[in-house]
Amino acid sequence: MGTLVWEAGGLPILVTLMDEGQVDRQLVASVLRTSGIEGEQLLLKLVKFHKNEKVRMACASVLSYRLPENEHKLQVEIILDNSECL
Repeated sequence: MGTLVWEAGGLPILVTLMDEGQVDRQLVASVLRTSGIEGEQLLLKLVKFHKNEKVRMACASVLSYRLPENEHKLQVEIILDNSECL
């Protein structure tokens, strides 16, 4: 989702949503975190310069999340267990 936000130019809208506080700031910060380097830089600026401590806290809490090296390719392993069906 973050890549779509970045490509659509939605980062300023997300910052406005964080300022207003009408949506979950943690969720918005998570989307910013997944928006690549630009989102990460924006989070760092918000942590450093924003006046609202709730915004700073939400941003700081997601900066430790690890992102995949290639956002378009995620490795998923599905294991089927037949033991319960018997």
